[in-house]
Amino acid sequence: MRTLGLILLFVVSAFGVGQGESAPLRKEITKLYADFDRALNTGNFEAGFAMLDGSFVTVDEDGKSMTKKEFRSMINSMSGMMKNFHSSITVQQVQGGPNEAFAWITMQESFSAKQGNKWQKVSKTEKFVETWKKTPAGWKITYSQVQPKG
Repeated sequence: MRTLGLILLFVVSAFGVGQGESAPLRKEITKLYADFDRALNTGNFEAGFAMLDGSFVTVDEDGKSMTKKEFRSMINSMSGMMKNFHSSITVQQVQGGPNEAFAWITMQESFSAKQGNKWQKVSKTEKFVETWKKTPAGWKITYSQVQPKG
């Protein structure tokens, strides 16, 4: 699965380099990420999950993949161990067409995580390539992969 993910990342990256960005598509996808940020920052994780397609798969930096159900379970299990979550997503580039889009984003997160009896501040920045598909219910994220560091 990791090899498939790396191949997809390469293909999507090559696609992104050779094609100009569509300003209307970028505006539409950027608005969706603003909605996603707003949902996360208000603690409305259900609204965030609603933006993920039922076929959603995410791949972490180690190549481990999770389905939407597994991802939801992981996030829900962490809920009592995190507080003051804040997210800021910056859209770097958007490529695609009327029914499918690829977005390169940077996500900055900060929160407090429970460490024993104390809360420790955590902040991190990750870069992703994500695939959006237009469905009858609107745009949904179908695939998300952390970009390798370096």
